[in-house]
Amino acid sequence: MMCLVSCTTVEFEGTDNRLAVSPAQVVAAPESVRPGTVVWGGRILEIVNLESGTEILVLALPLNSGNVPRIEQQSIGRFVARKQGYLEPMDFAPGRYVSLAGDLLGTSGEWQYEGTSVDLPLVEIRQLHLWPANPSSWHRRMNVGISIAVHK
Repeated sequence: MMCLVSCTTVEFEGTDNRLAVSPAQVVAAPESVRPGTVVWGGRILEIVNLESGTEILVLALPLNSGNVPRIEQQSIGRFVARKQGYLEPMDFAPGRYVSLAGDLLGTSGEWQYEGTSVDLPLVEIRQLHLWPANPSSWHRRMNVGISIAVHK
């Protein structure tokens, strides 16, 4: 009998020295946060394609050790993720989940959300992972294969 076990993870290169800070911590004390690499993720709230690139408003969620958003957890803030080039709004639709690695640039200036101006952390995306639309497909699965050989 052969047993194969696989786990859902996403690896981001160059993130060994990432900042241990959440979006909420950046908003609470922006002057104390230094620029650097962050690995964040969560649920997409809005996507805006601009001439200079694409901005994604994300409801941040804690990530597990495999950089998978923990959808059962409470939000740890919001942030704006900016990517050079065009991202398809149908693929990156509100409600989908992402994980990303990027450079924390400070705050975004004022982001208009539901009639309120908010100052949010701004991340320049270096690596981006869009999770499948069905979160139940992300969970660890055990696959068991049985092989029988008959010799004559």
